[in-house]
Amino acid sequence: MAFVYQYNSSGGDPVVESFRVANVAVTRGSIAYFDGSGWLSNVWAAANTVLTTTLLGVADETIAASGTDGLTELAVVVTKDARYIADTTGAVEQTDIGTNVTLDSILVADEDDPVTDNTGTVKMLKVNGTAGTATQALVSLNFGTP
Repeated sequence: MAFVYQYNSSGGDPVVESFRVANVAVTRGSIAYFDGSGWLSNVWAAANTVLTTTLLGVADETIAASGTDGLTELAVVVTKDARYIADTTGAVEQTDIGTNVTLDSILVADEDDPVTDNTGTVKMLKVNGTAGTATQALVSLNFGTP
């Protein structure tokens, strides 16, 4: 389960930049955000762990924990208009499309949790499969308050 890069809505290749990461293991395809100490992280606690204001993008590689904050850099897709196929907790309904939703984990969007505050880090754009049974959607990431 992960966020899998598909394309940029404006065309071209994705922008990938490297950032110093906290002492955490990171899985490719997971959401990357800045923690309270300013390090890049993907530690998950709850739906409000990742905010639109701290969101950076999607990890473009897998790394092990380094033992020290800032010792390792992580490559992240930071393209603002990137589109991803995201796994969802349950079936994606057509009524889920067009909503901003929270995350169920650092790897999974919560398709049926529409929000209007800065926890709505994922925008549901299109059902990937048949509405009502598909457990994936085409999504974009929300940067700044939705």
